[in-house]
Amino acid sequence: MGLEPTRACGPLVFKTSSLPFGAPFLNVLVHRFRLYHTLLTMRYLGVDYGSKKVGLALSDEAGVMGFPHRIVRNSPRLIDELCALVAKENIGAIVIGKSRTLAGGENPIAKDARALGSLVTLRARVPVFFESEVFTSTEARRMPGKEIKSRAPKKHAAVDASAAALILTSFLTRQKDA
Repeated sequence: MGLEPTRACGPLVFKTSSLPFGAPFLNVLVHRFRLYHTLLTMRYLGVDYGSKKVGLALSDEAGVMGFPHRIVRNSPRLIDELCALVAKENIGAIVIGKSRTLAGGENPIAKDARALGSLVTLRARVPVFFESEVFTSTEARRMPGKEIKSRAPKKHAAVDASAAALILTSFLTRQKDA
């Protein structure tokens, strides 16, 4: 009694005639497995929102780690660009950095980031999550890289995409640990 595996040409198939439960139960079980598999393997988009530039990062297919993707200008076309990226890369959820002051209060960027999240949710029809972005830009500047020795003053490299990757990786790590 139970599932009896048989092998036809291809994948493992189970005979359902000897199951103690009916086909509707099996359909629900298969649907839940597919949903669970999709949630485990979907890609995420990380966003480091700024008043002039927006850093973007993409997760791997397993949703384990974020990688810098690119930096775009914060313009009226930002929503369109994000929706196009969501469709092109098959993004299942977006993680936006939650900007706060050092005292923990909300700063002016946070309000705009929340508005961006609401608009993207409506337009792209994907869930949006918020993750703390405290010191992510500073941490991204400290990441090891090829340093050129020079006496010229150091310029801050474009770190927005790296900061978005840190925000995304922080969120994904919290989700896996939960």
